[in-house]
Amino acid sequence: METCENCGRGIGNLETPFVWEDKAVCKPCHTKLSRANGPPPVPASAQPPRPPIIMNPGPVAAPVFRPQPRRGDVVCPNPNCGYVGSPRIESRGSLLFTILLSLLCLFPGFIYWVMSRGHRTYCARCGCQIASQN
Repeated sequence: METCENCGRGIGNLETPFVWEDKAVCKPCHTKLSRANGPPPVPASAQPPRPPIIMNPGPVAAPVFRPQPRRGDVVCPNPNCGYVGSPRIESRGSLLFTILLSLLCLFPGFIYWVMSRGHRTYCARCGCQIASQN
């Protein structure tokens, strides 16, 4: 709560303080002072705003160079990686396990071979799975 610099009366929170010669005054005092001296009343809230403080953003980062992919290269979908180059390819099943099942009984070996054929493509840098081919 502000006080009037002229009469010492408290200026309530819902009242508008006025400025007279860089001092906060109440409306009755401002009316009396302005009649004697002449300028129109100016509320304290109508004072011009302060200029904004502009922060220095610092040095601007250089653009990130991303090479163009060639035939057979992959582009990693991970935004933190962005790898462009040859992928890491892994087969889905185990050849040794397929042979073992085929030696024991032909039918389970054939079923395992059908279910596990194909390969998966991974990013060589971060290990993110890019594709799965059956």
